[in-house]
Amino acid sequence: MIDSAIGKGADRLVLVNRRRGEPSEIRLLRLEAEETHVAYPIISLRKVKLRRDYGTKGRFVAEAVTAGERKSDVELAGSLASFLDLPLRSDRGSYCSFHVAEDYSRRLAVNLTSPAATREVGPGFVVQHLVWHERRSEQYEEHAR
Repeated sequence: MIDSAIGKGADRLVLVNRRRGEPSEIRLLRLEAEETHVAYPIISLRKVKLRRDYGTKGRFVAEAVTAGERKSDVELAGSLASFLDLPLRSDRGSYCSFHVAEDYSRRLAVNLTSPAATREVGPGFVVQHLVWHERRSEQYEEHAR
């Protein structure tokens, strides 16, 4: 899959891994001719909702990334904006955005919204947890002793 993406001229790839038939993890990859680099964080998913589940008609294209007020909202929004090459905006204009904020259950969520940060139009997901750095086996060995 990575070779195919590089062959088509892609410089980034979003991998959605599945577990038990459901989306479970999102990995953001930066592609170079000889190497692939993970763009952190790795996002473990709790719940995914597709556009058809929102009951909205039409096509929506994100023009920016917006964030709630919590530190975790802003950190994830900044990473997504950088990877997707979209501006990180604080205003809530009439454009469409990926909005990162806590949902009704107080969990971190990402939703496509139009207008920005106002009405969810999908897709969207709730975050289980974020992995911000590479895990190293020597870290586990230290804890095992």
